[in-house]
Amino acid sequence: MAEIILDQLSKRYGKKHGPCAVKDLSLRIRDREFMVFLGPSGCGKTTTLRMIAGLEEITGGNLTFDGKPINDLPPQARDIAMAFENYALYPTLAVRDNIEFPLKIRRWPHSRIDEKIEWVAGAVQITDILHRRPFELSGGQQQRVSLARAIVREPKAFLFDEPLSHLDMKQRQVMRALIKRIHSQLRKTTVYVTHDQNEAMALADRIAVMHQAELQQVGTPEEVLNNPANAFVAGFIGEPAMNFLDVEVGMKSGRAAWISHAGNRLADLPGALDPACHHLLSAPLQAGIRPHRIEFSETRMRATDLAAEISTYESLGERGILTVRLRSQDLTILTLPEQTFRKAQPLWIHFPPEHLYFFSKDSGKRLHPDPLDRKRTG
Repeated sequence: MAEIILDQLSKRYGKKHGPCAVKDLSLRIRDREFMVFLGPSGCGKTTTLRMIAGLEEITGGNLTFDGKPINDLPPQARDIAMAFENYALYPTLAVRDNIEFPLKIRRWPHSRIDEKIEWVAGAVQITDILHRRPFELSGGQQQRVSLARAIVREPKAFLFDEPLSHLDMKQRQVMRALIKRIHSQLRKTTVYVTHDQNEAMALADRIAVMHQAELQQVGTPEEVLNNPANAFVAGFIGEPAMNFLDVEVGMKSGRAAWISHAGNRLADLPGALDPACHHLLSAPLQAGIRPHRIEFSETRMRATDLAAEISTYESLGERGILTVRLRSQDLTILTLPEQTFRKAQPLWIHFPPEHLYFFSKDSGKRLHPDPLDRKRTG
């Protein structure tokens, strides 16, 4: 068992009112779960991991492992293993000696050490380089050795601090698959920190999105993508990023209602506006839509289509990324690879109402109730 509970966990530096790296973070990491902390640089995700590891002092709140408080427990007494952004290998030791080092200091018998080395070397596919030293290895090989050293003694929990950040895209994909496979075999509680949403979406059972020292949302990859709690999560998750427009809600004679952008009708609301949404008539709002959900054509098809002009087009093989100018802002649209475009080409843009998200422009929070009241699918 390795259930980790963070209860109002905080980290401040210096005096009581000094800079806050993590603010009142409450989260339950389930036994055997793969939890990914995701966010931009400086959001507090690595600091949170280091508090779990015992490498950072906790200045507020409580941390428990399987119901036992561990705030003051030293790292070596927490039964965890950690893999860092830098590989932290002993340069004078061969790969085999690097891997077996944590077992030797725990005085494991030689027969058991040999058995574990054989197993872990096969698991991370480094059997043929056990005799080499770190300076003779590629970055991907060094990361495999670092991973092997972390998992060899089978601790209660694994902690990973951006372990793939120094690898190229191809190596990252290979290592992601390897880490996922090892987790499915060992079923150990895993906490993983990254700023790469592709890593988070590929690896996580659940994702904890952080921003400016605070937890923004926790959910499965599908939940944070399709039902973001606020504009930050909506804009951070998804590639290319979600488009945002300043909008207003209009209503005529207390019945028909619509969404408008810069005075132009963007979408009609189905039926009368819910009385619970009447406050939106005077609220500053933003509408968000994913790039693959925007529809476009060379001729105007609907009264709610808006005129735009092509700024740039990027062909990425399996898809294209179109940037269009809509009045005073740019929008990103995903296109099919066989479509062709020219600079300054006029287009008509349509925003399907069922794919619009609405947020408070002041707080960034997702609107509840949603004026369209529809289920979202990204």
